[in-house]
Amino acid sequence: MSRADLLVPEGWSPARNVRVIVMPHPVEEPRPPAGVWRIIDRSAGSPGPHWWLQPHDDTARRWAEVHPDRIVQGCVEAKGLRLAPPGTQLPIPGVTGKRRAGGRR
Repeated sequence: MSRADLLVPEGWSPARNVRVIVMPHPVEEPRPPAGVWRIIDRSAGSPGPHWWLQPHDDTARRWAEVHPDRIVQGCVEAKGLRLAPPGTQLPIPGVTGKRRAGGRR
């Protein structure tokens, strides 16, 4: 899955102080940080765009508490191409061409 497959607004890109969600990647990061995160800085020395993220909502704070091995000084590092604006509808894993729908089924 890439941002091109999602409903990410045209021209959107990660930047400092922007709120984001971290998208899953089947190989690199099948269980990404949950919740909404705030970008606080670009990671120096990483190949490609990497960002330091700080928890922004309760879900992200709980995720950080449960995964202390992935937290460095209260932040988590994430690849820029795995970031999307909050509210982006992610595809259902294993289902092609369908998006998560709100409401009951």
